Amino acid sequence: MTTISLDAVTLGKQLNASDIFDTAIALLDEQGTVAAWTHTAERLLGYPAGDIVGRSAALVLPSLDEATPTSAFVERCRAENGWPGATAVRRRDGRVLDVNVRITALHGQDGSARWLASMTDAGMPSGDAVDGSVRGPLLARAPIGVGIRDRQLRSIYVNDVAESHDGLSPDRRLGRRFTDVLPGANAETIEAVMRQVLQNGTTKIHEYRTWLPTSQGAEKPFAVSFQCLQGADGESLGVCVIS
Repeated sequence: MTTISLDAVTLGKQLNASDIFDTAIALLDEQGTVAAWTHTAERLLGYPAGDIVGRSAALVLPSLDEATPTSAFVERCRAENGWPGATAVRRRDGRVLDVNVRITALHGQDGSARWLASMTDAGMPSGDAVDGSVRGPLLARAPIGVGIRDRQLRSIYVNDVAESHDGLSPDRRLGRRFTDVLPGANAETIEAVMRQVLQNGTTKIHEYRTWLPTSQGAEKPFAVSFQCLQGADGESLGVCVIS
């Protein structure tokens, strides 16, 4: 088995590279406060992690200030297990930007929850525009597995879709590393990539094939992205994994 590191040119259809590099990712707590930030979010919205982590998402979502209290928006997300749609965001320089946004519910081992907010500029064609078609933001295209791993690479939050990808229940996944649940050199290589992401604050995309511990038969293909999550002082808090 081999793990292949891919750049934006060679990545296959499973995961379009431009979707990842153009998708801003932010982690919110249960009350809608920004818990972690990424370089892609800074690129889209202009806020470095130090200026937004620990503050309400209403800082960049004008609609929450003007029409819907943050608490009401959070309750709506809870009722619907997330939220997809188009909205406006306020950049640090004051400009208002139309974006496609997806709020994805994540669940932790202790029953806690987080929200993963993914945003793309609604006015920017994705990499598929050259084919005559324009796809929406990455996380609007189900099924996408999403997970958060801490600095020790342990799974701490995961969405409901991840289990349908590899058959691993939250009980088997949460609190464990890739090397605890996946066989062979693939898991070791994946963890090496995540360490690079944590160290450099970068975004990386990998494609690999592996046998799953919960299934029989042929290897399964996976395409996975890794984005570094930053805290208020810019330190690396963990990795967002999208597969």
